[in-house]
Amino acid sequence: MEGDINHTQTTQDAGPLLISNSQSYFMSFLREMKSISLTDDGGVIKYLPQDDSLERELRSKNEPEFKSEMSDDEFIPRDGANVNIRLERRLETGELLEKGRNRKENIKVKLNYSNHVRGIHIAIASMRLNEKCWFKISSKYREGDSITSDVYYLIDLCYVKNIKKQLENHDFEGRIKQLKEKKEKGNKAFRENRFSDATKQYLNGIQIIEQFPKVLRESLNESQKEEVKKWKIILKSNAIVSSLKEENFNNVIKIAEEVLDLDPENPKALFLKGKALLGQGNYDEAIGSFQACSKLKNISEQTKNECEDMISQVKKIKAINQSNSDKVFKKIFEKMVKEEEEEEKKLRLNKLIERKLERMPPKETKPNGP
Repeated sequence: MEGDINHTQTTQDAGPLLISNSQSYFMSFLREMKSISLTDDGGVIKYLPQDDSLERELRSKNEPEFKSEMSDDEFIPRDGANVNIRLERRLETGELLEKGRNRKENIKVKLNYSNHVRGIHIAIASMRLNEKCWFKISSKYREGDSITSDVYYLIDLCYVKNIKKQLENHDFEGRIKQLKEKKEKGNKAFRENRFSDATKQYLNGIQIIEQFPKVLRESLNESQKEEVKKWKIILKSNAIVSSLKEENFNNVIKIAEEVLDLDPENPKALFLKGKALLGQGNYDEAIGSFQACSKLKNISEQTKNECEDMISQVKKIKAINQSNSDKVFKKIFEKMVKEEEEEEKKLRLNKLIERKLERMPPKETKPNGP
């Protein structure tokens, strides 16, 4: 029979689930857990393990590997959030309700908006992504339910997508905070060798700047304008590095030139542009970029030495390639000459044969008959 359990069963995230008594289950094990009333009248009760350290350990196991990329706003469902849950309902006796329903199927809920009982919305609002726990919901918070007694819900919060709050048109600090988040997410992706994702995060930050409302752009003071310019350079410079790791040389050159439009003496942009040009085989342009970088007044001695080393390397590579190209060209030329000579020999031979045939007397024909 579905739901039969003949012993105390412990799960990693919900504590002891059910205790069997023949074919009925009792919810008394919840008394051993910490209870929190989510409403003033006790109509919705949440049950948690007594040991907070266990709760923290379980949460860290359940939260996804990319949790450091996510803020609390992404873990915790807010008003209007789109969430997916899995749930089962039981009576005080432990009897499973809706036995024919697939309990592993995701149920979509729009928090505080979709047509689900009020108690479920209250319960979900107290949870975090991938949390799984028991709730007791009274009939008062289960509108339209014919069952008058309390019902116990095991809810598993599988997915959270909060609705992004729209920033006010004049909210400059809020947008700077968004830029910091994009930079941090890009840096994390870069550390994990996800260079394409890193580039995307940095350029998403640039997109935020480009989408500043007109009223905000027109109201910026000089200090704020400088801060915006600084963020453009930071995000674009990071995008250059991640694009170079992808060997996306066209992207590197394009973004580097955008940085140089903002800061003509940016050593990072000049140096990495040189590397991209080298990757494309544009040796003279690469040398020019490294030379321009080495002549900057604001660079360290180390950077200057690196530029000079790169110039030396590019010249060697160019010489080797030129030598190899000359050898290849020589072989091709020799082959062409040989083929032309062979063709000329064939032509001369054909002409000689034709002349000999012309000098030969015509064959005599014998008359027909006896």
